[in-house]
Amino acid sequence: MVVVGSGERDSARGRSGPPRTRVSRAEALTLSAGIALVTGAVVMTRVVSDPRFVRFWDNVHWTVGYGAATLAAWLGRRRATGLARESKTWFVLALLALFTGQVLWDVQVAANYNPFPGPSDALFGLVGPLSVAATWRLMRAADRARRAAILLDALGVALAVLALTLAAYLPRRADTDLLTLTVMVGYPTALLGATGLFLLSLLHLGQAPRLGASLLASALLAQGLLWMAWNLATLEGRLGDGVLLNYLFSYATLLFGFAVCVFTPSRDEVSGSLARGYRLVTQTLPIAFVIAAAIAVALSTSLLPAVKMAIGICMAGVVIVAIVRQSLLLEDRERLLVAEAQNRTYSERLTQTQRLESLGTLASGIAHDMNNLLTAVLGHAELLTTQPLNEEGQHSVENLRGAAIRARDVVRRILTFSRQDSTRTEPVDCGALIQEVADLLRAALPARHTTDVTLERELFVEINPGQLHQVLMNLGTNASHAIGDRSGRIHFQVRGVDVAASAGSVPPGPYVAIHVSDTGVGMSEATQARIFEPFFTTKPREQGTGLGLSVVFGIVSDCGGSIAVDSKPGHGTTMKILLPRALAPAAGAVDTTEAVNPAPKPAVRVEPTPAAAGLEEVMVVDDEAAVGGVLGRLLARKGETAVCVGSPDRAIALVREDPARFWLVVTDQSMPAMHGTELAEELRRVGYQGRLVLSSGTDFVLSGTPFDDLLPKPYTLAALSSLLDRLNRAGDDEVDETGARKLQQR
Repeated sequence: MVVVGSGERDSARGRSGPPRTRVSRAEALTLSAGIALVTGAVVMTRVVSDPRFVRFWDNVHWTVGYGAATLAAWLGRRRATGLARESKTWFVLALLALFTGQVLWDVQVAANYNPFPGPSDALFGLVGPLSVAATWRLMRAADRARRAAILLDALGVALAVLALTLAAYLPRRADTDLLTLTVMVGYPTALLGATGLFLLSLLHLGQAPRLGASLLASALLAQGLLWMAWNLATLEGRLGDGVLLNYLFSYATLLFGFAVCVFTPSRDEVSGSLARGYRLVTQTLPIAFVIAAAIAVALSTSLLPAVKMAIGICMAGVVIVAIVRQSLLLEDRERLLVAEAQNRTYSERLTQTQRLESLGTLASGIAHDMNNLLTAVLGHAELLTTQPLNEEGQHSVENLRGAAIRARDVVRRILTFSRQDSTRTEPVDCGALIQEVADLLRAALPARHTTDVTLERELFVEINPGQLHQVLMNLGTNASHAIGDRSGRIHFQVRGVDVAASAGSVPPGPYVAIHVSDTGVGMSEATQARIFEPFFTTKPREQGTGLGLSVVFGIVSDCGGSIAVDSKPGHGTTMKILLPRALAPAAGAVDTTEAVNPAPKPAVRVEPTPAAAGLEEVMVVDDEAAVGGVLGRLLARKGETAVCVGSPDRAIALVREDPARFWLVVTDQSMPAMHGTELAEELRRVGYQGRLVLSSGTDFVLSGTPFDDLLPKPYTLAALSSLLDRLNRAGDDEVDETGARKLQQR
């Protein structure tokens, strides 16, 4: 036991490590004085010979012992907080009832008024129920199912104790009236039931064993057993003054008070073998109740009929409790199995997400480098198309250009998969776009593969139209591959649905359901579990890379939707997509179904004003010399004079020397020293008034940036021509501050 002063309480609480048994100095003095006075009174009962003085000193050690225990418990409650304080309040009330009942007993003895049951017995009878209330406060943090299990187990223990008490009391009842017998049975049953409830709460809540809890359980058990022995002695007529049983009451109550002082609910839950032991005890209690009931009934055959009937009734109650408790165990087991299945599902999803994220990071870096290499390859192929070549040379250049464009598309799919590709979203009419995709597939797929559509019009989702086109084309192509060389059917279906809260895969609300079905070979469950993994494919190497469905999964997930597969080997496959439904675009909005990848539109700008006469040069900023060089040569083919620089610092220096030299600056976004956006802002600060264009391999959102337009990588002459036309058209109606000629008139 560690004694702390009032000034040490806060520092003692703040120390790290496991909780230690502590009492304050006032509590220690109170308990020490109580033990000394009780011992002195006990000694006096052995010294004096007059029965009147023996009874007097008996009452003295009871009163002093109960009073000291109550005062110490009250002092301990003042130090407690939270649940411990609430629980100790009820334990203090239990001790106060015991002390007040003893004082009332002293008054009755002094007045020579000693009925049984009398006024003091009403207070003694409250000790058990108040202890039950104190234990119940400890279970407030437990969930409802656990509290129900604890109460059922405690009820089984109380019924078993009641049967034991009746078996002990009824044969010795003699002429004892029913009220007296009820009071005698109530004392030990309530106290031992409180003991069982306290221990069961510790077991069910998985609290680590602590000295305070052990002392409190021992004190409650001692009170119950002492009251059982006291009443049994009363029935047998062998109760007297100055006997050991009387002394034990005082010392047991002092133990009760000390236990209340040091008890604190444990914050540590058991683990390992101890946790398994706890679980085994709680799960076997129903079986133990049934076995105990069977033994009790078997042993009661030789007892009196009244005793046998009482035990039978109690044991029937125990069996009912065991049955109900076992049903709760089965429900808990079922909930546990469901929770474990959900945890496995979430764990698998988390693993898949982490795998996609790690591969996406790797793919993004590789795709960026590949994009720069393809920019040089495709750019030079474009330059070759402007040269006079023979037929074989032109054929080779076209093949080279086509291969570079296909490689560019692969890189863009990888960037989409990596989720570092910023995309512009807008309301898209799913029905119209699906009809367009179906028309494209009919032209591209074998004639033996029929494609049909069932759709509802005016169903919109908020998505990038190019991405939705990619999703549908991917699923349609996969369906065709699944059909193979046989004749088969690919069916697209789109309809509006309302998802209920119980669905679970997506939040409740209105959705657009897109189903893509085929009559192909189907998939096994093992294949279905892996189809969204990157680089997983069942196709031959020359037909697939394993990225298609990973990209589909990423696009659908980013839109807040879900995708599922329904397939059986030999029965075809249905891919089921749910996308949140969006409002239809306002009247006059652009129809996204007219072009899957519409050309980027320049931002409407008031500042800066167009450049004045003499602005003839274009500056290309790219840290990759091959990329910047090929763009410079492509610009030369379009009649522009290009100046290529390899660093943002050099670009800033040139503009600072002559802000009016360049009418257009094209800059890369990802550069070591400075990003393209930062370069554009710096150019504006040093006085550049011309056009700014970002060269990027991704769909960069221009809103809120200094850029006027976007030139996607890799470059083609067609894309460059379109860019220059847009910039010139944007400048047709703009005039500088001095009324200089328009950009179109350079």
